[in-house]
This record gives sequence, C-alpha cells and structure tokens, in this order.
Amino acid sequence: IFASEQQKESLQSESNTDFILAYSDFDKSDFTWIDQTVINRIVEASKAGRNIILTPLIDDLGTSDHNSPLAEKRMQSALSLLSNVLTNDALNKITTATARIYTADGGSLGRVLHRGIAVTIGK
Repeated sequence: IFASEQQKESLQSESNTDFILAYSDFDKSDFTWIDQTVINRIVEASKAGRNIILTPLIDDLGTSDHNSPLAEKRMQSALSLLSNVLTNDALNKITTATARIYTADGGSLGRVLHRGIAVTIGK
C-alpha cells in the first residue's frame, strides 16, 4: 500500500483516502521525512469539515512496552507539526487512532514504512 515516499495516495475507498504524513527513523519519534502535500491536504480537509484520523505506525521490533510510548511520541510530534498550520479548534477535531503495527505480508511493505504517521481523510 505505502510502496514509496513518492506515492502520495496510497489507498482509496468510497469514504476515505489514506496518506503518509511523515516517517521517523528506527526508534525515534521525530520525523526525518515530512510530506508537505499531505499537510496541505489536512489543512484543506479541516476547512471543509472532513473527518481526519491520525494513526501512528510502528514496526514489530521491540516490546509493546517500548513501542506504545514510541507511537504516542510520534503522535505528539505529528500534532505539534500540525499545530503550526491548524487552529486549536481544528486540531482538537482530529481523531487519533491506536497504533498500527507492521505485520509481514510477503509483499513490498517494509518495516521502514511503519515508522511514522498515517492520515485518513474522510470524503
């Protein structure tokens, strides 16, 4: 689904579109890659009153005792990033989801693509 950083729209359905907002390095909560296009989409979706969901992505290395706080730190990094472009009211309307953990699927999805924040924007 998230085959490369250049592939902005990774999954679409009748009601939602998913994007990757940013990636983190292994075991880090700050972002080494941020997609400005996705930030712009979030701003426009917020103005249009669409539902926005942020989901931290974590790999399957390490314990849940380690990965859960790391996912929370990544979420805080994302909200901090968005606080520069959204009003507090708009920021408070964003829904946060439980971390999505990488599971090997035998395809092109790699752990490196599960170290960041996914964004789901309702249509």
